[in-house]
Amino acid sequence: DITIHSYIGHEENVVIPAEINGRKVKSIAQYAIQYSPEMKTLTISEGVEKIASLFVNWAPNLVKVSLPTSAGLYSASSGSFHTGISGFIQQCESLEVIEVSKENPYLAVVDGALYDKSLTTLITYPAGSKTECVKIPEGVTTISSDAFECNQYLKKVVFPDSVVEIDYWAFNGCSALEEINIPKNCKFIGQFAFCGTSIKHIKIPATVVDAIFGESFMGSPVETIEVEEGNPYYR
Repeated sequence: DITIHSYIGHEENVVIPAEINGRKVKSIAQYAIQYSPEMKTLTISEGVEKIASLFVNWAPNLVKVSLPTSAGLYSASSGSFHTGISGFIQQCESLEVIEVSKENPYLAVVDGALYDKSLTTLITYPAGSKTECVKIPEGVTTISSDAFECNQYLKKVVFPDSVVEIDYWAFNGCSALEEINIPKNCKFIGQFAFCGTSIKHIKIPATVVDAIFGESFMGSPVETIEVEEGNPYYR
């Protein structure tokens, strides 16, 4: 079986084939597609079973990604099979459309965003979406790494209380983002999660304990921080 490790072409419409020289393509490695400014669409053929986290890095004109029924995502760092851990793609600020069959047993697209099948992990939200306010559905517990990275239009995000983890670089470079709420059940906000946003005010609920890294809001013009009375960890 074949694993795709590198793409060096210059096509606008790239297709990961099901077979190469009679051998089945089964997986795509992390950073297999890097620095591909010409690429506008990416289609992964049926039969590919594993797609590594962050398999695409810097494809600024990529508009559409089509995923097969057969494929799930896995964490390249551990090699173990997961669904939507450690991010999807990086630096693809024009992405507008993600397609995946409803028959896929691992992944689902709801309102344009890619989730795991149980709808508990928001894997990625199209960076090219022009929606200014996103309300994340109740039941989502994890916002994956790089999930909203580079979206230049998003101004407000409403998190449900079910969210417990906002991972590394989740909203990195969302330069228009001004308003968020930290969920009361949040247990982790990763480094650089809100780096380079326009957030000026942070309110930490009383129930949030030992969740925030110092670099979580690096590069954002934070003016005020409010801590709800009764928080045993922050003041």
